[in-house]
Amino acid sequence: METKKILLIEDEEQFRNGAKIALRKMGYQVIEACNGFEGIQLLMSASATGNIYHLIILDIMMPKVSGTDVLEYLIHRKIQTPVLVINGYMNYDVKCFCSRLKEIDVLEKPFVSHDFYETVNKIIDKHTGDVNA
Repeated sequence: METKKILLIEDEEQFRNGAKIALRKMGYQVIEACNGFEGIQLLMSASATGNIYHLIILDIMMPKVSGTDVLEYLIHRKIQTPVLVINGYMNYDVKCFCSRLKEIDVLEKPFVSHDFYETVNKIIDKHTGDVNA
């Protein structure tokens, strides 16, 4: 069975490292980006090489290249990868971008770890059709 790949775009190092460790223990391959610019570069590289991500976990509040900038890139490039937005608050801009993507879920901070893991599994199971991701 193919290992599912997750692109984790998060500038907060402590959260990114914790999420990466937990997701790897769950059997996922995690590719991490510490900011939106690096995330877009990884998406461009994946597109050029034919690699796919099964899920993008995306923080919205990041300096320079924000999560909304990444969402805009996904929309304009018509990338259909499911997205899990991690956000401390929902504002109009975020809601607008989220409504333009077909496969998107939002998890508002703070959240319980169990909810995070359950949401990730649910999204990947739905997208790949696997019973056990």
